[in-house]
Amino acid sequence: TCSSLWHDEGNSWALAQRGFLQIARAAAADIHPPGYYWLLKIWAGPFGYSAWGIRSLSAFAGILTVAFVYLAAREFGRRKDIGEGADIDSTLVALLAAFLAALNPFQIYFSHEARMYSLLAMESTALIWALLAMQRRVYVNQLDGSVTFYAIVYAAAAAAGLWTHYFFGVVLAAAVG
Repeated sequence: TCSSLWHDEGNSWALAQRGFLQIARAAAADIHPPGYYWLLKIWAGPFGYSAWGIRSLSAFAGILTVAFVYLAAREFGRRKDIGEGADIDSTLVALLAAFLAALNPFQIYFSHEARMYSLLAMESTALIWALLAMQRRVYVNQLDGSVTFYAIVYAAAAAAGLWTHYFFGVVLAAAVG
């Protein structure tokens, strides 16, 4: 059985049942952009509007966050390729980072709540992974199609993040800073 929704989750549930234009208008009057609610509406199509159905979007985003933490940590560990950092096994570092992310109490909490915070974490880690991957490839002159791929992932994560939560602007500023 699923526990009942608390107030903010109920707000997500109610907004996701409206039309896309109504969601945009309601979000404009609220403190969040409409992206999460639009995605939740699309997600609820196959998964339903039950507590489990709408919370499963956050659970899925939480799983993807752990995967992106792994990828970002692996890219960071590979910085030895550009002459920075100690000679470490990037896969071992990435596995440890993913393990710690999976056990993080905040990550676990927000991954079972019908709110946008787990999605925001996923978009943030995707952005950082893409940025690290681009930087390393540019530095070692590996200017092939992979740089374009990571640039697209970066741009998509940036756009999605800005449509998910206004705080994402701080993540973008920190990433390019």
